[in-house]
Amino acid sequence: MSESSEKKGIIDRLFRDKSGGYVIGQPPNVPIILAAIGLIGSHVFPVGSTLAQLFSLIAFGAIFSWSYLEVMYGESLFRKILGIIVLITVLILAIG
Repeated sequence: MSESSEKKGIIDRLFRDKSGGYVIGQPPNVPIILAAIGLIGSHVFPVGSTLAQLFSLIAFGAIFSWSYLEVMYGESLFRKILGIIVLITVLILAIG
């Protein structure tokens, strides 16, 4: 097997969905929008304030939800791997 066909095989496995189309990106979904609102809100209010903590919690919940949904229902292997990486990162940051 040639090197180019091996690379194409890897790319196909990573970025093709079950119907054979390429899936790399999509418009932002609700968890990503909520995460952005939470991150912005947590930086608008003073550190340690109740509202900053609330917005941080919203951001955490949204990112956790998004990553879980990608791991379980992601359209391509790339998105599932991305979900796993984000899920592990979020959990490490929450624990540490």
